[in-house]
This record gives sequence, C-alpha cells and structure tokens, in this order.
Amino acid sequence: MDDLSTIITETTEPLLAAPAVDLEQARTEVARTKAALVVQEQAIAAGELAEAEQKHAPLLEQCRTLQEKFDALNSQVDAQRHVYFKAIDRRNGANAALDMERRNRPNPDWQGGRAYRVSANTEWEARIAACVAEQRAADAAFAPVSAEMIRLQGERRAASKELETASWEADSARQSVLGFRKKLEKMKPRSAAIPPWQEQPVPENLIVVVGNY
Repeated sequence: MDDLSTIITETTEPLLAAPAVDLEQARTEVARTKAALVVQEQAIAAGELAEAEQKHAPLLEQCRTLQEKFDALNSQVDAQRHVYFKAIDRRNGANAALDMERRNRPNPDWQGGRAYRVSANTEWEARIAACVAEQRAADAAFAPVSAEMIRLQGERRAASKELETASWEADSARQSVLGFRKKLEKMKPRSAAIPPWQEQPVPENLIVVVGNY
C-alpha cells in the first residue's frame, strides 16, 4: 500500500513548476508584432503597386505611339484610295473608249466617194491609235498607284497588329495596377463602426422612470 501511495503521489504531482508569465507584457508583444507585420505587408503591397505602375506607364506610352502610327497610315490609305479609284476610272474609261471606236469602224460600202471613205478611215485609225495610247498610259499610271495602295494597306495591317498586342499588354498591366490598389486599400485601417444606439441622438426631454411595475 505504501508503494502504491507513493506511485500515485508521484504521478499526480507536477514534475516541474510552470514558469510565471506576464500576460499584459505578452499581449503587448503580440500586438506589437502584429502591427509590425501589418506595416510590412502594406510596404510590400505598396512596392508591388509601384512596380506595376512602372510597368504600365511605358506600355501606355507605347500604345499612344502605335496609335499615332496607325492613324497616320490610315489617313494615307484613305488618301491613296481616292487616287486608286481615280486611276481605275481612267483605265476603265480608256478601255470603254477603245471598244466603242472599234465597234464604230467606217462602213466601206458607205457612199460618199472614195476620197471621203479614205479620209473617214484615216480619222478612225487616228482615234483608235489615240485610244490605244490612252489605254497604255492609264495602265502604266495604274501600276504604281496599285502598288502603293498594297504597300500602305500592308503597313496598316502590321501597325494594327502591333497596336492590338500592345493594347492587350497595357490592359493586362492596368488590371494588375487596379488589383494592387484594391489590395492596398483593403489594408488601410478603417474607423470603428458606430454602435446602433449611438446612430440617433437622444431626445432632450426623454424621461427615464425607475421603479417596480
């Protein structure tokens, strides 16, 4: 029995005394650590925001430059389009005039004398020659106009793709900036909420009755 009492006493009594803890000091240290952590997190978020803004700024400027380039090319294409259709109209007119003259060849059986028929045929051949010359000139003038139109349209397509890519990158960087701003805004301390009983002023003529009912 003595041995059993000794075992029970030894197992129920604490082997080591718990160290004394200053609760107020511990709470203060925890609060100070949490506050320092919040400050560090805010500093990190502010740094991330600054990096995102630095990345977004040149992309936005690049978009402006590419937009100006595209607008200039677009204006050149519009101006060249007028020249292009004018050259087409000239070429179509030359082809139509030559076709009409070929259909209106003088009739060899037409009465009026041999000299008149020779003169009429000579004038017709001269008109045919003039139409052929105009047709060749119109074709020659159309070639460089068409080549310039194709070149400008190709450059405008390339500028459009560059602008589209840069716009996508700038918008992605902008979304990052907005995300970091919201993150930093949520970290800022907010004022304590007003208790419901303090939202409305207490009337001055309020009478408080204390007693048994």
